[in-house]
Amino acid sequence: MIKNKNKNKKVIFKLLVFVFFILIYFIKNVVYSNQVNEENQEDYNDNKLKAVLIINTVPSNCSVYVDNVFIGNTPLRAEISPGQHLIRVSYDDNYVSEFIKLIAFAKHTYKYDIQLKYTSLGAYKKAKNYLEQENYLYSREYFLLSTKSYGKLIPEAYFYAGYISFILKEFDKAEKYLLQYISYNSSSLSSWFMLGESRNTLNKISLAIASYKEALKIIYPKTNNIFNSTYATYEEQQKLEKEIIKKPTLDNYIKLARIYELKGDLKSALYYYRKAVMLFNIDISDPYMKKNDIIEDEEK
Repeated sequence: MIKNKNKNKKVIFKLLVFVFFILIYFIKNVVYSNQVNEENQEDYNDNKLKAVLIINTVPSNCSVYVDNVFIGNTPLRAEISPGQHLIRVSYDDNYVSEFIKLIAFAKHTYKYDIQLKYTSLGAYKKAKNYLEQENYLYSREYFLLSTKSYGKLIPEAYFYAGYISFILKEFDKAEKYLLQYISYNSSSLSSWFMLGESRNTLNKISLAIASYKEALKIIYPKTNNIFNSTYATYEEQQKLEKEIIKKPTLDNYIKLARIYELKGDLKSALYYYRKAVMLFNIDISDPYMKKNDIIEDEEK
């Protein structure tokens, strides 16, 4: 009996020791786990897990927004929380805003070098500045860029691209861009005149005649009446050729040009149509020039 009692005491003692160690292990792990969680939470709250965002831009001083919240101007270095973000970089109406979708990870650095693109208005303004400086190549480049940029198209960009090409004696390009502008504004006197001059230089005689005629219709409302009342008679031709030496009027030039056109002598017709247009002082740099401007100029 005594042996059994001692044996039972030993078993109970071992069991108590085992339970004691189990409790110690359990308490130790729970406490440690809580400490780790608290430390992690503390790290997060102390911004130790935040990502770093670095943005440099051209132009500088752009506004940066993260999830529609303004965080500063470029050049920028800022901390952001881990996770998915939408970043917007903006300047003004002259530039297209840049958007970046970013999934940021803790303690990572994200660097962006951004060159904002011009809007159509921004490129157009830049082109006008270069034009004032007579930097024709850059000016034309930015005028054409404005036609391909984000925003409302400014048709005058085509006019100035044509005007610059005409100044640079690149008449094939001048023809191309002036036609694009005329498709928006068919009453542009200076465009029709430059188009006629370009086509004349390119030896496109019939097309040059058509351009000069359109210019004359804008300047001189009676042009269509002259076209309709003129006939290709030998007598009328002889009479006008003698009269035009003493009386080089606009009517006589147009009539004689029309007679040669009807006879198929396009070179002579071109000569007189051009002479008729050249009676007027046309400002080729002005896309908005109208017949009233010409008439007032002539009267002065």
